[in-house]
Amino acid sequence: MNGIQFSAADYKELQRLLTQKGFDTSVLPQLYKPNLEIEAQLKNEKDVEDKLLIPLLGKLGYSETDWTRQLLQKEGRKEKAIPDFVFLPKGEVHFQNAPMVIEAKFDMSSNIERTKSYNQALSYARLMKSSTFGICDKDRLIIYKEKKGGFDRFAPTFEKHWQSINDAETFRQLKLLIGRDTLR
Repeated sequence: MNGIQFSAADYKELQRLLTQKGFDTSVLPQLYKPNLEIEAQLKNEKDVEDKLLIPLLGKLGYSETDWTRQLLQKEGRKEKAIPDFVFLPKGEVHFQNAPMVIEAKFDMSSNIERTKSYNQALSYARLMKSSTFGICDKDRLIIYKEKKGGFDRFAPTFEKHWQSINDAETFRQLKLLIGRDTLR
């Protein structure tokens, strides 16, 4: 309540100092590392969703009932928007709101593909009145949070390669940003 929040690096250093002074740090809470298995053999967008994103969501505290895949939304008279992942949707059928959407792609290595993915996910976030949205591909996860002026394509709140999410500090940041407890 009256304490301060440590980064993972600071907590590791504190444990090192305590061990040096003879204290048994095994009785202290240990940092959580998600130990995600990063698949090298991804062939398509579905592999990105099933082998990278869904396991990460489980580590962030989500269950499959917390999101809807391919949620149909009306946009205009006949067109339907279909975001890949919609988290905690509420409202009437075809007119739902959600705090977060994530759009998965296979490869966003070119600036053109990344811009297209951003614009697509942004349109879903606006349609769903989401304050947070993400895009991901086989290489990385990018999260955008709405600020006073809206979303800034050039300043994502979080952008990391999948391998670095296994780092305790990086995972802690991501959990504080989009973890299930935070989103609720």
